[in-house]
Amino acid sequence: MECDDTRPVLADELDRIIRERAVTTVFQPIVALPSQRVVAYEALARGPAGSPLEQPEGLFDAARRAGVVVQLDWLCRVTAMESALRAGYDHSMALFVNAEPTALRTGCPTALRASLVSARRKLDVVLEVTERALARNPRDLLAGVARLRADGWGVALDDVGVEQSSLALMPFLNPDVIKLDISLVQHPERPANADVLAAVGAHAERTGALVIAEGIETPGHLLTAHGLGATHGQGWLLGAAADLPSATRTGRSTNRHGFAKTPFEIIASRRPVRRATKQLLLPISRHLERQALNTGQHPVVLGTFQDVTFLTPATRAAWERLGANSAFTAVI
Repeated sequence: MECDDTRPVLADELDRIIRERAVTTVFQPIVALPSQRVVAYEALARGPAGSPLEQPEGLFDAARRAGVVVQLDWLCRVTAMESALRAGYDHSMALFVNAEPTALRTGCPTALRASLVSARRKLDVVLEVTERALARNPRDLLAGVARLRADGWGVALDDVGVEQSSLALMPFLNPDVIKLDISLVQHPERPANADVLAAVGAHAERTGALVIAEGIETPGHLLTAHGLGATHGQGWLLGAAADLPSATRTGRSTNRHGFAKTPFEIIASRRPVRRATKQLLLPISRHLERQALNTGQHPVVLGTFQDVTFLTPATRAAWERLGANSAFTAVI
């Protein structure tokens, strides 16, 4: 039985792609929520159309096997910036560009350096690194990110929510932007999501980092993104990847609050508020209950239930335990 090994053919094609700079870029919009106004674009690399290396997953997998991922990464990054400059892009709108962790500590190839210098001067670039890389090789990634910041680039942490261990390392990376993994938007019922949201919310509140929800494909996903605390969103519902339109300048948004009368309005006048589905609310509520039980102090715990029927025997027992460990517990 013969084995059809296409790797040599792909290696030759990959060599040609890098030599001839045969990559292109499509751009997916990133929008502000809830206005859905486009404020940035993410650049997505593509290989030659119709080839096995057209999609980025196959393209970069082949590059890793061939040991040329650094060369390919720089080529894709600089090609994206060149495409943005040709479309009239400028500092008024951010450009998100993916970066391979292994390439972060290497200098730009000589042949691409002039384009990189021009992009650095004319564009507001945010380089995306994956959460997986932070969990697997934190030393090298943190060193690479330090170099990026020294060169004036912004930093986004992508796929947040996949690796729980990376949450503890997030303050060391100190990303300017946090991109929530698609699984959080499309599967909000997972109990582990509450821990992710607590860590992301704390970082965003402490540093002012933007939170982008990825994978918004339905109106339900959009509602979940709001509930997750995302300030921006990305996905097919908000715009598919395509050629970059002529860049437009973004306007400044204002946030005005009227005179607060209710407790909700008082909070809303001082902190961002968001609407969430009950599917997402339940794991967050249980997470807060666990925090109150394990704090080791004497918290004040207030809970509201839509209807008394939701105060089940199991829930009542949990709140009785809270009452025994808190300074004051009330159920409304």
